[in-house]
Amino acid sequence: MEDEALDEVYYFLMERLMRKAREVTKLRFVEFGSPVTVDQWIIIKKIAEKEGISQREVSDETFKEPAAITRSLDILNKKALVERRAVKGDRRKYQLYLTSEGRNLYEQLLPTVVDIRQTGLQDLNENDKKMLKEFLRKIYHNLKTY
Repeated sequence: MEDEALDEVYYFLMERLMRKAREVTKLRFVEFGSPVTVDQWIIIKKIAEKEGISQREVSDETFKEPAAITRSLDILNKKALVERRAVKGDRRKYQLYLTSEGRNLYEQLLPTVVDIRQTGLQDLNENDKKMLKEFLRKIYHNLKTY
């Protein structure tokens, strides 16, 4: 196998893309006056998609360390955006829900996030987008089995 220049390595290109996407999102959130960070937004988005999700599931499904999720949830709870509800029969487990303020923030920020996604994909047709998702999933699957 032949070595490639760093800026030709797929993984480096993906890392560069993700850093730019986070940077743009952070800037747009500041312009919006958002009270949350990009990482906190990811947690809000996951809870909005799956009300009642557990903290462990949020960690697993967002690829974030459990301790980082705990810290973010503590902050989101203090901001009255997310609430933890004890699971009946097991006081050690919690289900996560957006508060009405959290739901409102989610709905306010979503158009900004969708606009960022669309801007990044604007020169791709629907088939390109479908293939890109397929390729990224295949690469992930290949590495997951490693």
